[in-house]
Amino acid sequence: MSLPPRPQGFPLLRNFLLLWRHAVGRAFAGRRGVVLLLLATLPVLIAWIKVENDPQVNTTSVVVTMLMFVFQFIVPLVGLFVGVAVLGDEIEGRTLTYLFTRPHPRPLVYLARYAGLAAAFALLLLGTIGATAHLYASRVPITGTDVIASAGIGVLGFLVYSAFFAALRVFLQRALFVGFLLTFIFEGFVSKIPHSGISRCFVWHHLAVLEMRLFEGRVSEAGDLGDILGGFSPDETVTGSLAVLGSVLVVSLTAAALRIRAQETRLANAAT
Repeated sequence: MSLPPRPQGFPLLRNFLLLWRHAVGRAFAGRRGVVLLLLATLPVLIAWIKVENDPQVNTTSVVVTMLMFVFQFIVPLVGLFVGVAVLGDEIEGRTLTYLFTRPHPRPLVYLARYAGLAAAFALLLLGTIGATAHLYASRVPITGTDVIASAGIGVLGFLVYSAFFAALRVFLQRALFVGFLLTFIFEGFVSKIPHSGISRCFVWHHLAVLEMRLFEGRVSEAGDLGDILGGFSPDETVTGSLAVLGSVLVVSLTAAALRIRAQETRLANAAT
């Protein structure tokens, strides 16, 4: 018995778009989608409360909120659940076998589902993080460029986190547990160690570099922000951090696609 023939050329693009649209349509379905929707909007509520009730809010407090709450908690948590859901939803719903036995290459299914789920939640985070920064802008001197750039940094972090966790799910069954330990225990601990070179291996570190370079010269290095800056080196640049984040994104997607392709090849050999 042989596998169904694979479509070539433009049918691949059409099938990718069909799978992508299916993923987008189901992005917020179920209880998990509702929880993630509420979680992503939480920074807006926090910003509104702080702006309305804290007379001492300033640019430094805005940057600390972005780094310690939005980029270190909200973004990776949404990325973790979205990444695991790329194939996890189909496994739990017993529809993965159906998708993988249709005339679509397995890597195509994986990449289309990642692109669909990531696009839906990236737009959500772009809106909520932008709205958060905009609320602060009503009280502190934050420009429109700062608002857009902060939202863009958050979305970039989400795309990298979700791609990494999606790849982790391809290689590990307990990716949710391992991802939680890596991000909220190990990464959080290492980020607190002053001048720790290992912190450069983590996504949050480079998001923080981008945010700090954005507000460079406009924030006080005292208090909580001083503790954060203890883990940074003055030679770190925007270009360097963007290169690291882009590399993690590409390597994660490529490694997972190759792993799935290898599994597909073994299945085809076993069927002949």
